[in-house]
Amino acid sequence: MNLKEISLFLTEPILLIPEKISEQVLTGVPDISASVNVSLSSEEVPSDPNREENDIPELDIASYEGNFQKGLLVLYQGSKLSEASQTFLMNILKAVNHSLKDIALLSEAALLNGHPDSITRLNPRNMLIFGRLNHSIMQIKKGDYVIISEDYSCLFADDLKELEANKPLKIKLWTSLQVLFDIKS
Repeated sequence: MNLKEISLFLTEPILLIPEKISEQVLTGVPDISASVNVSLSSEEVPSDPNREENDIPELDIASYEGNFQKGLLVLYQGSKLSEASQTFLMNILKAVNHSLKDIALLSEAALLNGHPDSITRLNPRNMLIFGRLNHSIMQIKKGDYVIISEDYSCLFADDLKELEANKPLKIKLWTSLQVLFDIKS
């Protein structure tokens, strides 16, 4: 039977209880009486069509580290930086006269868990992106170490782990950072 055929037999609203469904999945035992409630009266069904929209919690801007005082958004691949990668990143920031108070440091995982428009809502002046992120921002990428100027300047670089161990990549990054931050050598 398909859903259309089933709808001919069931004429009353069906209510699924998520907690009971989760229990069924974990135990593997179906309990139809616990997961389906067909005895809803018309008084129990929400009458306000806008109620569903109001019940959905609004996603907050993705959570980040730093105070974001200079409008530099730093995105990195993964969910957490290793201690060595964090030290390396802080050295990069120090070289361009920035520190944690000047930036918003945001992991790929936090970005994906936050509001889909977190980047737009943060409204950065500049962005540094380390690694390959699973996010729509990657669509504007033209190449590594190329500065892209849209609503903000954006610099895509390799993952911090790769940069730490590769001197030619560090040189490419430094050259691009000098252009991005107008640093004279």
